[in-house]
Amino acid sequence: MKIKRIITVLFAALTLASCAPAAKVIPTEMAVATPTITIVPPTISHTPTIISSPTPMHINFQGATVPINVYLDDKNCITLELGGKAQCVNMFVLGKAGENHFQTEMTWRGTIYIIGDVNAKSIIIEPGTVIYIGANFDSKNLHGKGDDVGCSDSETRAVYKGTKGECGLGLIPGDPHWDEANHISLNIANLISIGTENTPILITSSASKPTMYDWNYLDFAGRIEYTFIEYGRAIGTKDGSTISNSTIAHIGGCNVCSGENARDITISNNHFFDAGHELIDTHSAFNSVVITGNELEATRYVGIIIDGGSPKITGNIIHDTFTGILFLNEPNIKDLVISENTFYQNRHHWDCNGDYSCALIKDLILLNNFFK
Repeated sequence: MKIKRIITVLFAALTLASCAPAAKVIPTEMAVATPTITIVPPTISHTPTIISSPTPMHINFQGATVPINVYLDDKNCITLELGGKAQCVNMFVLGKAGENHFQTEMTWRGTIYIIGDVNAKSIIIEPGTVIYIGANFDSKNLHGKGDDVGCSDSETRAVYKGTKGECGLGLIPGDPHWDEANHISLNIANLISIGTENTPILITSSASKPTMYDWNYLDFAGRIEYTFIEYGRAIGTKDGSTISNSTIAHIGGCNVCSGENARDITISNNHFFDAGHELIDTHSAFNSVVITGNELEATRYVGIIIDGGSPKITGNIIHDTFTGILFLNEPNIKDLVISENTFYQNRHHWDCNGDYSCALIKDLILLNNFFK
């Protein structure tokens, strides 16, 4: 039995040996090396995120070479003097010719410096963002010179000096020249500027001593909340726009201008003050604007202009204006709601322009509002 078992084991061993493949030499080009896996901690380095195009553009600006429309993190931001103090800029924004040049959605955060006109499709501004708009210059003018304001040269000079009345683009005595070629304008088809009560968004002038008219206008559709805007010429709203819980001040024209045929505008719980013209201006027979819960003050002209539409004006405090509310076109005003507003220290709490008696409006105002 032992001999039989030994023979069986030897036979099995020979069988296995015969089944084993012969060693082959693998050609060098066919050799497969077993990879050695080494875990290396990632190296964190800044690669700018291209916002508008795959190739970043650089320009010489204020003595530095800066990338345009590229986000720079806080390690790579560029320090300049803005608003009278050193600021590390995370993005320099400069538009190019063409409607809605920035076709993709952009996100602005940190410190933004706008150095030329902007046409954009969609912009989201994160809470706490500070946006400086270049004062009295425009590195890329997209909207013409703005010199032709409907006045002759002598009339323009007279308006600039404050010696002539209104002409052209609505200049009134004391207004500086429109001068679009040297002032930045922003056209944004969809703007989401939503800060918080503790981390608001600031849109302001780059000047160390800012004034009204440092930049031209912001024209947008979308939402502005918990945002402070100052030192421009005008803020324009398009269909469906909302401005709430925000402050707009030191504006040369109208703090909020609701454009012709704009619909469904809501202006609520804001503080508007220090305007060269009116604080809120609506011009459309189709305009359905809700103006509620705002404090409107300190304008040398009018708190609210209503020129047609179906406005609902409720719960506002209007004071220290030349005229609290001015109704320009009574026949075009339909379904007016005006109630629970408080008026005080206005030269005129309300008025009508032209030959309109404002009989219907007078009854609504006197019966449903408060006067101090």
